[in-house]
Amino acid sequence: MVYFIAPGSIWAQLSNFFFLSSGIFTDLLVIRMSLTFAYTFLLICGILGLPSWEDSFSGWNGKIAVDIIIWSIVNIVVVHGSGVVRLYYDERRIESLTNDQEKLWRYIYRHSGLSKGRFKHLVVPTLKLLTFEEGESIHIVDNFYIILDGMVKADVAHLETMDVTHKIKMFSGEMFPLIHMYLNYMPRENFFGRSGMTCVASS
Repeated sequence: MVYFIAPGSIWAQLSNFFFLSSGIFTDLLVIRMSLTFAYTFLLICGILGLPSWEDSFSGWNGKIAVDIIIWSIVNIVVVHGSGVVRLYYDERRIESLTNDQEKLWRYIYRHSGLSKGRFKHLVVPTLKLLTFEEGESIHIVDNFYIILDGMVKADVAHLETMDVTHKIKMFSGEMFPLIHMYLNYMPRENFFGRSGMTCVASS
């Protein structure tokens, strides 16, 4: 014999809705907020003793789901709630970035999700904005570059056949001297120490 029971309370349905929302969105802050709401409604549901739909607003039924309450509090306070606070702090409006730094942050954010707060404290202190005239050689041995604006022409040569070069063009948003590892179709372990690169700024 199969018995059909009434669906869970409105609190359980709201909890399930926010659990579903956390899997729909891709923004980490929205995901954390959805999970915080989900566990908040699950906490309410546990305190009220897991009521059914018709008992959603009947108040406490004399039962308490201890395991659900403990699990919900841990997730709200330690995991997702604290995550929301930290992410909101990292995403706060920061006015001290220059226009060029703001552009670079947006580029890095889209590729890695690095917050503006962390960008300011981790990247900006080591960041140098360099401008090269057309035809000027770019020293790449000790530097890693992200092209903010313009184009760079590069000659990539295998050290064993330096007379043969592979010419590439790199535009805004591209990085070097790492990008040619992929454009050269060469395994990563075979690249280091076996290829050379000469870069020249171009308009």
